[in-house]
Amino acid sequence: MSNKPKMNILRTVLCAVALCALMAAMLFLFHWVMDTVTQRLEEINPKKDGDMKNTLWLIEKILYVLPVCVLLIFQSVFYLTQGKEYASVRYRERAWELIVAFVFTYAILLPAIVIYSNNNPPLPDAETGEEMLSLIARSVQWFVWQILIFLPAILYHRVMATGVKDEDNQSENEGKEIEQENN
Repeated sequence: MSNKPKMNILRTVLCAVALCALMAAMLFLFHWVMDTVTQRLEEINPKKDGDMKNTLWLIEKILYVLPVCVLLIFQSVFYLTQGKEYASVRYRERAWELIVAFVFTYAILLPAIVIYSNNNPPLPDAETGEEMLSLIARSVQWFVWQILIFLPAILYHRVMATGVKDEDNQSENEGKEIEQENN
């Protein structure tokens, strides 16, 4: 009879739900921070149009990368607080949690943004009269960047789960051999 390590379903579900909530919060935060920062930078230097373009570009790129980085940091902290188990199980759980967050992002958040954008067309800017971008037009790059960061993280955890499984089996076999020698 083999004591093959199994995934802790409750821990995986709890962490996946937390990751989904974090992802939704990061999408909201992206739009709120970009709007706020843009306004603040325009207030700092109202006479020089476009003077803060480089700063805005840098902040925007950081906000594109931030969501998945926050998820990975959260996962790392979450698993530091959990008990010691086989590394392959931890990597497998983390991969599944990221897959759930990925599916949530593209199967729930993206369609919700599309539906909201279709039902609420952008209003023209009150000061300039220019038509504003719709929410989906402002979000497209955010969703593209998430794919670019999610996929390597998911693949890393899947590869590590299979690679570490061999080490776990080897150390388990060594433990059994030592136990047999002592008997």
